[in-house]
Amino acid sequence: MKIKYVVLFMLTFNSAHSDDGQCKDKNQYSATLERQNLQSKSKKDRLATLKDQLDTISNFHDLSCFEYAAEIHVQSEPDEYTKWERIVAQKNDKLEREIEQRAFSAGATRQTAQDIAQAARNGHINDYLTPGGLTFLTETINCTEPFFHSCDTIELMKILIENGASVNQSEGVTDRTPLMLAAEKGNIEAAQLLLDNGAKASTRVYAHEGEKGIPSQYSALDIAQEKGDYKMARLLQNAIKKGL
Repeated sequence: MKIKYVVLFMLTFNSAHSDDGQCKDKNQYSATLERQNLQSKSKKDRLATLKDQLDTISNFHDLSCFEYAAEIHVQSEPDEYTKWERIVAQKNDKLEREIEQRAFSAGATRQTAQDIAQAARNGHINDYLTPGGLTFLTETINCTEPFFHSCDTIELMKILIENGASVNQSEGVTDRTPLMLAAEKGNIEAAQLLLDNGAKASTRVYAHEGEKGIPSQYSALDIAQEKGDYKMARLLQNAIKKGL
């Protein structure tokens, strides 16, 4: 069963894929590989160098970027390219298993962990599961069966963000962003992680019927102030001052 119905307290992530997979910065590894002077190496050494660097990659976003940058260096000989494709396929399989185990260790059930890993591998971490993005619980105390047997929220967030999840897509019902939901739940660690990965503290949304005590347009800071969460408010004020 897909995770799309896990919506108790959720963070929603936007779809942000290019035609080249999930890589958002196609030049991320280009300069590094150019400095390796790969074309002067033998075919065997060239593949060994690429494999060594491939082994250091721990998420599918970076893997997609590395594949894009490396491909130009192994296209001269068909047999070399075939060997490279085999190496990449093995890395994909290994990385999928590692992400599945990370998600499982963080509290997801085995099926949910498999869904997360497969979505990451396929470049659909944002839109595989729900309209508008992937959702998951924001408070560890609210992680419940059948999707979670316990929950390390921050670790699950890291898995998703590392594999290309956007942190600014609004949640479909109230239009609140992941940062707003973190502020609502008082999850300071989640808010800091989102800010560190580009969440916009200045985003404002319109209040919906039944939302009392906040302006007609409000931000994550307004939510924190209304709750009297001064630590969260300071974090968000500082982020806004920095232009986030």
